[in-house]
Amino acid sequence: MTPRLIRSIYTAPCRVCGATQLKGVEVWYAKHYGVRCISCGPHGSSDPMIPAKRGSKRALGMSPSEPTPAADPTRESVSKPVPERMTVNVGALPATLCSDGVHRYEFGSIGDAVEDSLASHGTTESNRTMIDRKHRFNWGGYFYNYLSKETFLAELVQPNAKLLDAIEKMREEIVGELAMPTCRRRKIRHGQDDGEELDPDRVLARDPYAWDKSVRVEHTRRTVTIGCNISVLCDVKAEQLLYRGAAALALADILTERGFNVEIVAFKAVAGPSSEVRNGVIKYQVKPANMPLDLNTVAVGLCELAFARAVGVYGSARHWPGQIDGGLGYSCNLPAADREGLDYLIEQTCLSREVAVEWIKSQLKESEMANV
Repeated sequence: MTPRLIRSIYTAPCRVCGATQLKGVEVWYAKHYGVRCISCGPHGSSDPMIPAKRGSKRALGMSPSEPTPAADPTRESVSKPVPERMTVNVGALPATLCSDGVHRYEFGSIGDAVEDSLASHGTTESNRTMIDRKHRFNWGGYFYNYLSKETFLAELVQPNAKLLDAIEKMREEIVGELAMPTCRRRKIRHGQDDGEELDPDRVLARDPYAWDKSVRVEHTRRTVTIGCNISVLCDVKAEQLLYRGAAALALADILTERGFNVEIVAFKAVAGPSSEVRNGVIKYQVKPANMPLDLNTVAVGLCELAFARAVGVYGSARHWPGQIDGGLGYSCNLPAADREGLDYLIEQTCLSREVAVEWIKSQLKESEMANV
C-alpha cells in the first residue's frame, strides 16, 4: 500500500474523520484504501481496506490479471433489502420540516442530547449502523478530542479541571479587555429630610428639606437570551472552540451583573446532511433563565470539541430523514427564523480571542448597554 497525494477525481468522504472531500481538492489516496483528507495525513499500515464488492476479483481472491469468471446462470438473483424507518423509540423521530424548508429538532437539556446521541437508533437502518460505526471509530481519537466514551460521560458531570481553567482564563481576559466600569449608577433624590450631602441653595433659603440622597431604584429583571452556534468544520482545533464558549459566558457574566436573567441556548446548523434535508437546525437548552450561571453545567456544551462532534454532528444525524451523507453536510450560520427571539448570537466564525472581544463590544454597543 503506497499512499499518494493527488487531486480527487470525485467527491468522497475521508476514511478517518468522515469530512466530504470535494472533487478537485488535494487528498491522500491509496488503492483499495480510499481517500484521506490533508488534515488526517497519509494512510498507515493499520488502516482497514475498503470492503470488496461482491463478485469482484478481490472478493474472490483473484489477481487483477486473471479473467473474470462467467456468471452462474443457475444461481438465483438476490435483491437487497430496502432499509425501513426505525420505530424503536421516540428518539428515532425524524426532524420536523418547517415552512421555511428547514428541518428542526430540539432537546430540553444537554444531558438529553448526549443520551440520544449514544443510543443506537436512526431514521433508517443504514443511518443507524453508519452513525454507530462512526462513534466506535472516533472515540479516543483526534476527531473527538482524544476523549473515550467513559471520559466524555464523566466530564458531563465534572468537567476536566484543565478545561475549566482554560475557559476561566479566557473569560477573564475577554472581560479585562472590555474595560467595563465596575461601579453602579445611582439616582440622586433632592429635597430630602436626611441624606449624604446638603444642598447649599436650600440651606441659604432655610429649607428644612435641604438634603440630597443617593438611592438605588429597583427594576423588573428582564430576561435575555444568548444563542451560540456550536457548528464546527473538520479542521477546527479544540482550543479554538474555547473562545466561542468563553465569549458567551463572559457576556452572560456582564448581563447577570447588570440585573438580567440570562438564558443560554446552543444550536447546530448544517447544510445538506442527507438526501432529504437541505438545511437542518438542532436546538439545545444549555441554561434556563431561572437558573444561576454555573460554569460546570455549560462548559462541555459550549466549549468541548467532543460534544460539538459526537453530539452535534453525529447525534443530529440520527434525526435527519433520508439517507445521510458520508460527510454529514457542511456547517453553516443559523437561519434567520432561528435568530428571532435571540437577543445575542455568537456564530461559528468566532474562533479567536480578538473576534470574541470584538463580538461582545459590538453586541453591547448595538443594544445601547455599554454605558448602563
